[in-house]
Amino acid sequence: MTRRRWERYATGGLLILIGVFLLLWTTDIIDAATVWAWIPALFVLLGMWALLRSGFRNFVGPVMIIAIAGAFFLRAIGIIEEGVISMWWPLFIVLFGILVILNRSHRRSRIVVDSKGGVDAVAVFSTIDRRVEADAFGEAEVAAVFGDVRLDLRDTTIPHPPAIIDVASIFGDAEIRVPEKYVVTFEVMSVFGDVSDRRPRRSEESPGEADVIISGIALFGDISVLD
Repeated sequence: MTRRRWERYATGGLLILIGVFLLLWTTDIIDAATVWAWIPALFVLLGMWALLRSGFRNFVGPVMIIAIAGAFFLRAIGIIEEGVISMWWPLFIVLFGILVILNRSHRRSRIVVDSKGGVDAVAVFSTIDRRVEADAFGEAEVAAVFGDVRLDLRDTTIPHPPAIIDVASIFGDAEIRVPEKYVVTFEVMSVFGDVSDRRPRRSEESPGEADVIISGIALFGDISVLD
């Protein structure tokens, strides 16, 4: 199984798990107390997914979420006592400082695409700002979950259009910069979100075939194209 296919299955599986859990709550199969006890566990899973999804390159946000949510989950199931978190919470600040020193995910970077011209950018409770330089750009997968992704593709060429950019913006903001000459089309499901091409309007009456197709979902999030 390829890495991208595995990532797609993992993402879909996590969303299914969250959806089933919420469905059990809304149908009164499980009570509210049980829901509140297990919500931190869902955030732990989200943090673990983010770590794996980014190849452990972006770990400040995910590790903090795992640590904080994990502590509250352990308290909810009775492994740690009620007052432990209120006594030791400054350790979260210490951990955050250590992660900031070690992490470089918030720095602007140039990245090399893979052999298929593919790019990955994942931000979970964090910000990613990347510029891509490639002579053969073909595809990208972008995820902004309670975070921001700014992907600059102005230094790329697309030898075999269209390039496909799969975006999941969930309570986040995905900003994609492409050359003004590129024709961009959207195949995005927007649920209480915003999807827009903010570049100047092209002068041609018929823009022609798409150079870039942006697909995915904007769930309480934004997906915008700029030049």
